[in-house]
Amino acid sequence: MPHQSKYNYKHLSQNSNSLSMLNYTVLVAVALAIGVQHSVSQNVSLTTLINQEIQISTLTSTANWNVNFGAATDIAIGADGTLWSVGIDSDAGGNRIYKWIPTQKVWKYMFGSASKIAVDPVGNAWVVTRQNQIFKWTSSGWDQVPGTATDISIGADGSVWSLGTNLQSTGYGVYKWDDWNQNWVSNGGTGMTIAVDPSGNPYVITRQNRVRRWSGTAWNDFDGLARDISVGADGTVYIIGTNTVFGGYSVFKWDLADNYWIGIPIGAVHVAVDPNGNPRFVNSFKQVIQFQPETLIPCSYDTWELIPGDAMDIGIGSEGSMWIVGRTASSQGGYQVERWVPGTKDWTKYPDVGAQRITVDRSGNAWIVDSQTRVQRWSGIRWEILPGIATDISAGANGTVWIIGRNSDGSSGLFKWIPERQVWQDNDVLSFTGGNIQVSGYSNRVAVDPNDNPWVIADNGYVYRGTEENGWSLLFNGNAKDIGIGADGSVYIIGTNAALGGYEILLWNEETQSWALLPGENGAAQVAVDKNGNPYLVDDFAQVLRPKC
Repeated sequence: MPHQSKYNYKHLSQNSNSLSMLNYTVLVAVALAIGVQHSVSQNVSLTTLINQEIQISTLTSTANWNVNFGAATDIAIGADGTLWSVGIDSDAGGNRIYKWIPTQKVWKYMFGSASKIAVDPVGNAWVVTRQNQIFKWTSSGWDQVPGTATDISIGADGSVWSLGTNLQSTGYGVYKWDDWNQNWVSNGGTGMTIAVDPSGNPYVITRQNRVRRWSGTAWNDFDGLARDISVGADGTVYIIGTNTVFGGYSVFKWDLADNYWIGIPIGAVHVAVDPNGNPRFVNSFKQVIQFQPETLIPCSYDTWELIPGDAMDIGIGSEGSMWIVGRTASSQGGYQVERWVPGTKDWTKYPDVGAQRITVDRSGNAWIVDSQTRVQRWSGIRWEILPGIATDISAGANGTVWIIGRNSDGSSGLFKWIPERQVWQDNDVLSFTGGNIQVSGYSNRVAVDPNDNPWVIADNGYVYRGTEENGWSLLFNGNAKDIGIGADGSVYIIGTNAALGGYEILLWNEETQSWALLPGENGAAQVAVDKNGNPYLVDDFAQVLRPKC
C-alpha cells in the first residue's frame, strides 16, 4: 500500500490457511489415482475427497462453483441430465470412462477408455478413442460404430455429428450419422470442436478459433473466438474463449435475446451444459466444477474490504468482471491496465497500453481512454484503436458505449458508439449546447444507466441525466467528482464534502428524487458499481475497496 490509512477494513489476503489450489489439485489427483488403481471395477466415491467450494462473486452475491465432481479431461451431459466423463487415468484407448451415479454421488467406471465423449438423449455415451475409433454404449457394453473421428457431439433431438480425420485449412470435415444406412454423411463444413443444438444443428470451432453454426442450409459466423463449445437441451450455449485466465481460459454464455456473449468470471478448458442450461466445467487442473445458484448476502457500508493492489480508475462489467487503471507507468504514457482474477485474488496485467480512464462492457471487455485521448478496446486477444478522441467513457448494461468526445469545432460533445458502422454518433437532442451544460475537458464524467440514458458531470460539478423525451435534467447541484451506475440501475456519485480518503459517497433514490449519504467515515475519488448495486471505490491513497458482505 502506498500509504497507511485509518480505514476500518478487512484485508482480502492473497494467502490462506486452506490448501492452495495447486496442492489441493495434486491431492485430489493422487487420491483418485490410488482409488482407481485398487478398485477399477468399483464405484469411486469422491465425497470425502472433494469438499472445496470456489466462490467467484462480487459483494452481495456468491456465485458458487463447487469442485465436487472429481477430475476429468472431458465431460458431457445428455438431454436427460445423465453425466459422463473421460477421467485422468490413462488406458489403451485414451483415459478411462466414468458415469456419474447421482443417487450415490459416485463415479462408476464403465470399462472403457476414450479421448472425447458425448451423451445421447436417453443417457448413453458415444466416445472417440485415442486411435480415432468410435464406440457407443448399449445395455450390453460398448459397440463399435463405423468410421473414424476426432470429436463427437449429440443434440437433444438425437442427431449425432462428428469431426472426421481429414484435416483441412480450417479443421476436420463435419459429418452427420445416418442411422438408417449406418454411415456418416459429409456436411461440407470443417472444425476442430463440435457441439449440437436441440434442433440438431451443429456449432463448430474452426482451426482459427472462429465460432460457426449450421442453419440447415448454410454456415453462419458468430462474433468472438473460442476453444471449446457446448449447447444444452434448452438451447443455452457456452464457449471457452481464448483469453488466458486462472484455471484455463475465459468463459462466455450466449445471450439469445440480444445476440452477444456474456462473460462468466471463471476459467476453464472444457464445458458441458445440462438440460436446464447450467454449465459444468473442466479447468486446467482437471477439476470438474459445477455451478450452484447464487445466494444473496447483506453488505455493510460501514466497513469496507481492501482489495490488494493500487489503482487510478476502476470499471466493472454487468457480468461481474473488474478492471482497473493501475499505478504501473506505461511506456506510452498513462498507466497499465489490470484485470481482477477471483481465483488468485490478484490482478493480471494486460499488454502495455497507456490508460487514463476505463469502463467494462457487458461481455467483460475493457474500453479505455488512453494518454493520447484515443479510445481503445480489448478484443480478447489485443487492444484495438477505435476512431475518435475522448476524455471519458462509459459502457452501459444494455451494451451501448458513450464518450465525452470532441466536435469538429473543438468543443466537447456526447457521442454514442454505433457498432454496425464503427463510428461515434453525436446526439442532437442531448447536445451540451442545447442543454446549456458546460462540458469542456478532463474533469467531466459520463455514465450510462440500463435504459441507455447518459448521466454527466459538468464543469461546475453538477450532475445531469439525459433522456430523449425530456432532454437534460439537473439532479445534483454540488461539486461531484465521479459517477458510477450498476446494471440494476443504482447510481453513485463522489460528492462535494471531504471525507477520509477523498469525498463523500452518495446514492441516488429514484423514488424520492434525492441523494442518500452512505454511512461511515470513508470517502473516495473514483467509483464503479457492480450488477447488484454495490459500489467499488478507489480512494486518494490509490486503494481499491468494496463493502464488507
